[in-house]
Amino acid sequence: MELKSEGNQLYQQGRFEDAVNKYNQALDAGALRGRGGREEASIHANLSLTHLKMGMATLAVKDAQAAQRADPKWSRGYTREGDAWTAVGRQADATRAYQNALSLDPQDQGARRAMAVQTAPTQQGMPQHPRGPSQPGQPGVTPGYAAPGPQPGMDRKEAAQARDSYRNNWQTDLLRAPCNDCKFCCFSVFCSPCASFILRKRALYGDMERYTCCAGYMPCSGKCGESSCPSCCLCLETWCCFANSVASTRFLLQDELHVMNTKCDNCLIATMLIMQQIACILRCVAMITGSDELQGIADIMTLIADLLYCSVCACMQTQHKMEMDVRDGKLAPKVMNPDMPPTAQGMQR
Repeated sequence: MELKSEGNQLYQQGRFEDAVNKYNQALDAGALRGRGGREEASIHANLSLTHLKMGMATLAVKDAQAAQRADPKWSRGYTREGDAWTAVGRQADATRAYQNALSLDPQDQGARRAMAVQTAPTQQGMPQHPRGPSQPGQPGVTPGYAAPGPQPGMDRKEAAQARDSYRNNWQTDLLRAPCNDCKFCCFSVFCSPCASFILRKRALYGDMERYTCCAGYMPCSGKCGESSCPSCCLCLETWCCFANSVASTRFLLQDELHVMNTKCDNCLIATMLIMQQIACILRCVAMITGSDELQGIADIMTLIADLLYCSVCACMQTQHKMEMDVRDGKLAPKVMNPDMPPTAQGMQR
């Protein structure tokens, strides 16, 4: 098809947005969308590759799955899905997709190379991300395997140390989050549990079958009957354990996208926690001594701590929302990675 060929040429020229438009025109002009068959599947596969090149991995996954629906027996759709999952660090899903591709076509070179990359250790004993390591100090760089994330069996201290090794930055820091998305920040202030529910579901790509209490980071995780009614459990978590729900969503995003906190972010979060501890200690001492003066000081400290807590949590949730907007292709990243190479397989002609 002529429109598809034009899209391929635009891709080769690095004009990715124009290429996406051409591919969509090819689907609509040929009435291919939803018809099924190899031609529709190949255009969706090209869309997946182009969106991946643009750093929009979530859209790349959806395009790859559309290619699979159009032609379930074509391995390329599964290979594209594996590439997209790899881009966001979901190796288990990537491996599953590559295995599906190889079950359909054992000679699929893209899937074979990707599986070899996943299983081959680097000099540091880590799996090498096919899109290369992330670049230190560049905000919004597409995530890579610059550092290993928390592994099963790690305690909290070890997990925190692993996150300190990440090299990608948040799309916005906590101080600027209210200015960058004022509406959502206000929503997070006045209905914090609702915002936390929405963000956790988005962090799981809407797949509530993957839900566990506090995202698996707490001792109670997996022991609360989440599998029977995950939405109800998430609702209870966000209302009854709000602080843990926000922190767990943050850890999920950090581990998926290899995002580290800035020094300013760490300072604000630490100040919030310290103020809460000071207020609690003062209140306990006031209760023990029966001092009205100390009780008044404790009340003032509690008010300050609560205001800081509500403000910082709202900023954190806004920060999470903006990060997922970029991840899901709803917002352009602050800095794109210009060195991201194309995937192993070229465009489907």
